[in-house]
Amino acid sequence: MHFVGLSFKVDPRVLIPRPETETLVEWLMMWAKDQSGELPLRVLDIGTGCGNIAVSVAKFVKHLHVTGVDVNPATLELARMNAADHDVTDRVEFLEWDMFQDPPQWLRSTFDAVVSNPPYIPLAEWESLEPHIRNFEPQRALTDGGDGYACFRRIVLLAPSLLKAGGPVALEVGHDQAGEVMSLCAQVGATNGQVYPDMQGIRRLVTAHFHSSEQLP
Repeated sequence: MHFVGLSFKVDPRVLIPRPETETLVEWLMMWAKDQSGELPLRVLDIGTGCGNIAVSVAKFVKHLHVTGVDVNPATLELARMNAADHDVTDRVEFLEWDMFQDPPQWLRSTFDAVVSNPPYIPLAEWESLEPHIRNFEPQRALTDGGDGYACFRRIVLLAPSLLKAGGPVALEVGHDQAGEVMSLCAQVGATNGQVYPDMQGIRRLVTAHFHSSEQLP
């Protein structure tokens, strides 16, 4: 499977990378190249899957260290293989963590940016997906089992405890979700919210900055 010009191993354990996710990678690369100060920059990729986001940005931006987290240990095995294939294991690590659990201390106030392409398809739309998607990709990687916003609500809640003050969050969203995700960010005090289109002109990426580093209880 090719993504941003790189080849990735995929199998039924993971979501197959989509071209629209390249929008997130391109944004992250541009953001990283504009930063100055303490290096390397540290990025957290929540729900890393096969590691396509983490590996790609580490491959193209040398002053990044990326931590990819996922709830599925088998998925992380595949991500580590992809990191090794692209010779970025010195700057990419993959760790097991369920975002619906409190973050361990080693994740708190650690990152310059948080990114995610989380499950965002509403459960009500699952049966209407094309059979080649529904039958061959893991359901939990595509739908949150609810309204499609559960992961966004959780990431926005967690962001202040994960980021250094002022850091951005970048979220891939569904074709009609950008407005609601922008609202979720604003509700917790995030600022400078922006929406970016993918190559099809769909509002695909939401970014916002979180100016607090408050810890979760």
